[in-house]
Amino acid sequence: MRRFLPLLLIAVALLMDVSVLPVLTQHWLVPRLTLCTVSVLGLLLGRTQGALYGLVAGAVAALLTESPMGLFYLLYVMTGTLCGLAGRKFQRYLLTVPAAPFLCFAIYEGVLMLYMFLAGRSFSGRDALHTLGRVLLETLLCQGLYLWFNHMLKPSWSRYAGR
Repeated sequence: MRRFLPLLLIAVALLMDVSVLPVLTQHWLVPRLTLCTVSVLGLLLGRTQGALYGLVAGAVAALLTESPMGLFYLLYVMTGTLCGLAGRKFQRYLLTVPAAPFLCFAIYEGVLMLYMFLAGRSFSGRDALHTLGRVLLETLLCQGLYLWFNHMLKPSWSRYAGR
């Protein structure tokens, strides 16, 4: 059961992202739960499994939303890989858990803003503040998800876990 739990978590996050959250609010501060889930799974399970779950989540998210197909693949795989790399290489440092998702979310938002700029949309300072607020909210959400997923998945069986 533990083997399929990350896929179940991604499926629930995708359903929340696609069906529940857009109906409840049309606010700019809505977090991307699927991206947060991929980030936390990468932190807990390592870069290979983080990239795999990022690929699965990116593929399904790109199919379910109106978004450029290859861009979501790339960004979700990048998030899972970078968070997994940081989670394993720097797991003894206290700031790894907040810093890795913050960096990945900032890169994600920056690439999406660049894509929208190249597509012809203009930006203001308010858009930059909205982006920063969303990145901070998603980083805070990752802290709670990290504690919850760590309790559920118990990744101490990993070869990288402290002995």
